[in-house]
Amino acid sequence: MKNQSALLTAVVFLLISVGICFGGWERTFGGIGNDAATSVVLGVDGGYVVAGYCDNGWWEIDTTIFGPDTLYDSTFVSERKPFAMKIDESGDSIWAHIYDDYGSFPKIVRVTVSGYALFSEYYGGEFIRTDNLGNELWRSTLYGYNDFTSTSDGSFVFTGETGYPYDMLLDKRDSLCNPEWTEEFGGSDNEEGYSVAQTSDGGYIIGGMTMTWGSFFQNTWVVRTDSLGVALWVKVYGRDGARSIIETDDGGFAFIEDTQILYRTDCDGNTLWTHDYGHCYYLYECRQTGDGGFIVVGYNTSLSDVFLAKTDADGDGLWIQTYGEADSDKGYSVRQTPDGGYIIAGKTRSFGAGLYNIYIIKTDSLGYTAIGEHAPAARPENIAISAYPNPFNSAVTITVGEGLRPSRVEIFDINGRMVETIPVNNPVGDGSPVPSSNG
Repeated sequence: MKNQSALLTAVVFLLISVGICFGGWERTFGGIGNDAATSVVLGVDGGYVVAGYCDNGWWEIDTTIFGPDTLYDSTFVSERKPFAMKIDESGDSIWAHIYDDYGSFPKIVRVTVSGYALFSEYYGGEFIRTDNLGNELWRSTLYGYNDFTSTSDGSFVFTGETGYPYDMLLDKRDSLCNPEWTEEFGGSDNEEGYSVAQTSDGGYIIGGMTMTWGSFFQNTWVVRTDSLGVALWVKVYGRDGARSIIETDDGGFAFIEDTQILYRTDCDGNTLWTHDYGHCYYLYECRQTGDGGFIVVGYNTSLSDVFLAKTDADGDGLWIQTYGEADSDKGYSVRQTPDGGYIIAGKTRSFGAGLYNIYIIKTDSLGYTAIGEHAPAARPENIAISAYPNPFNSAVTITVGEGLRPSRVEIFDINGRMVETIPVNNPVGDGSPVPSSNG
């Protein structure tokens, strides 16, 4: 391991391949092709609504996947189609719809004043408005957008880019998707909007990137506007761009930068803190939790597993959980559930019948879950793991007690960044030390 300038502290995780049920479950849906859940929201009447894509005719292979009352296409087609499905609090399907939109990559589902709205993108975009049961009401073909939000007046606001040279775009449309107004933000080079949310004062916050301002080739750019799209302030941060931007309960903002950093700002966009998860983690979505902290979801690049991480209100890491097994698993979207747990939407190659399957994970408040399709493993009553010295700044020796079966040891610095992963080859802990990590 390379020398670390900051003081390091060792944190040991005992990973059990099959979880214990703490009010959680895992479900997979899908067929022989590539299927994924890319977004999840809480249902307007309970349960959860998941959106994503499916292909290779999975609705023909197994017509019981979504439930007995769902109609399926009788023709085998390999093109990708968007879907939305409703599941209850136990993960059982209530309804599902596959929409006739070949080649799309559905990425977002939002709750509206009366139903749901989906946005899919593939060399263009399809905006699909549904009722509370997922039945399509109407659709509109849109181009150049990356994200949208439903507004308090039943309308929609989109962000993306204009034609070349690109400017960041903010586009307001009414409840039937008819244009109301459009604002553009940019300079002499390219700018683009990646994420948008409505603020509590009726305005909007846009996260994106700029190539005109900043010290990197592509820089993080955030624009706050009033209710008519007039810019109130503009901020440049680090590199890459701002994604999954949200307003926090105190009127500030949070977003993901460079796929691995959680940013927290005040109401004027001034940085309060950042939490860098490091190169081993790829972040897709962040949300604020009921205790004022934050939850982020993505995948662990070294393990190819879904990961879920919790911080407190000051950005200090509280815990990290991973889900999946030997193959590739990714988490794309997360929401806190009414019972204080979390619901995750993603995809898996570790479970299910296809290349990738829809992967839905429900956890308790600490991220614990159980795999419903597998028998649970015994939970260890005593955990005997020691690290000496701890904290350390040059080397550490970690000893695993008898009877434990850890698969790896993760070491984090005082800022919560994972700086080293050490494989553990000792099949059953016998009191032997884990190979030490030298600074």
